[in-house]
Amino acid sequence: ITLRIERMLRSHQSQHPMEAGMPLTSLRSELRLPPQLLDELVDELVRREVLRADSTAVRTRDFSPQVEGPEKMRLLQELEAAGASPPTLQQLTTRHKPEMIRALVRSGELVQISPNQVFPAGFLNKVKAQIVERVQKAGPFTVADFRDMVSTSRKYAVPLLEYLDQIGFTHRTGDLRMLGPKATSLGANR
Repeated sequence: ITLRIERMLRSHQSQHPMEAGMPLTSLRSELRLPPQLLDELVDELVRREVLRADSTAVRTRDFSPQVEGPEKMRLLQELEAAGASPPTLQQLTTRHKPEMIRALVRSGELVQISPNQVFPAGFLNKVKAQIVERVQKAGPFTVADFRDMVSTSRKYAVPLLEYLDQIGFTHRTGDLRMLGPKATSLGANR
């Protein structure tokens, strides 16, 4: 059964090179094994380093998703050009493959800040650096200050700030935001 699983995974990986692997649900339905038995088998194969798995997908040990090429570059260029006002995920998926977007989020090249919004990781790092510089020079800031700092509208500024609050980079007190505990990684002083 191990060889059969490996053949199935390799076939899936060649047909879907941008995915993290074969979804566990698909593997389960194709093998027609009880869920607990398949989970124990996959766990054992992962322990023996025959396979790799996460909570949703299984892949061969030597597989890593392939997200390269002109389409990736077009997507990243589109997002970089949009700055702090990017298209929604729904809009992006009309022009780019959804599996590529998911693969870029998994790889960390894109960061999903809300259910319908992604930003390039490099852009978010620049925003974080701007925030640190702003707070060091002028202290806490408002949504309006941030909106002006990154040249966007409130529609985009608020979800971005909420994400930064959530990850601990900023901290909201009333209408003001200050640096959070995660901002110290950039050498920021509170």
